[in-house]
Amino acid sequence: KALAHLCALADYDTMIELGAMDGHGQHMTIPGLLPEMSPGEIAGAIAPRPQFVGLGEEDALTPPAAVAKVRAEVEAAYRRAGHPEALEFFVQPGIGHWETPQMREKVLRFFRANL
Repeated sequence: KALAHLCALADYDTMIELGAMDGHGQHMTIPGLLPEMSPGEIAGAIAPRPQFVGLGEEDALTPPAAVAKVRAEVEAAYRRAGHPEALEFFVQPGIGHWETPQMREKVLRFFRANL
């Protein structure tokens, strides 16, 4: 019915180009899926259902360029579905790869509103 990501949504091809995939393991992918769909296309496939993404702006495991690419793909999917308001991105300045009290508050508010 609704989906939330915390510190874990970025484009893998961009992360590979930047050398940022080294901090991730095989658990981040389904074998054989990435040649078929990008992470942004996968996340966008649930549109128009509500989706929340919470990230730290300085997270080395989700670098800004990789977030920008995935965000553009997911936002495009929600526009095509006619419900851009169902997608919420929260990128917290000055934060690395951890959930903050603000992210927790926002994701709980998101679930209360959508479940």
